[in-house]
Amino acid sequence: MDVEITGHILDFKGRKAALVLIHDVTEQKRADAQLQLSEQRFKSLIQDGSDLIGILDITGNYSYVSPTSVSVLGIEPSEFIGKNAFDFIHPDDKEEVISQFSRLVTDKRISIPPFRFKNKDGEWRWIETVVTNLLDDPAIMGIVANSRDVTDKEHLFGELKASESRYRDWETDRKSTRLNSSHEFVSRMPSSA
Repeated sequence: MDVEITGHILDFKGRKAALVLIHDVTEQKRADAQLQLSEQRFKSLIQDGSDLIGILDITGNYSYVSPTSVSVLGIEPSEFIGKNAFDFIHPDDKEEVISQFSRLVTDKRISIPPFRFKNKDGEWRWIETVVTNLLDDPAIMGIVANSRDVTDKEHLFGELKASESRYRDWETDRKSTRLNSSHEFVSRMPSSA
């Protein structure tokens, strides 16, 4: 049991007296320890995770960005604060991302398919994002964007599509060549009249 003891010297009917209060603080200490553990866990998830986490207002301006922005994009979190997320999005992808983002008026959570996002070096990284509307949550008061760099996956997908396209072209050429050869063969055959 954890206790807190406080004492005061009083004058009681002309005599010195001690007032000692003993207060059980076991539950408070347990709650404080759990809160500290929870905060450490949250901090570890945010700082050591691979996802980029940001809090934005309804127009897309950043109010918070996790430290992982450095490892994901090479950009310090402070460089995002007050800036609009849509300014970092590739012009060809921006309209679709804004359209998806606007769905937060009716949907609490949406997944935005991969789009290109500019990193510190001006390169375009493919990012997939889940955004959650927590504007009504007093602890957040914003839209939480949880993003992951999927550039390697997108490049592999592009290579796979190109390979499939080359295969289809080859297959079409092969069938066409076979048909042409068959037609030539038939046209060269002597007619049996």
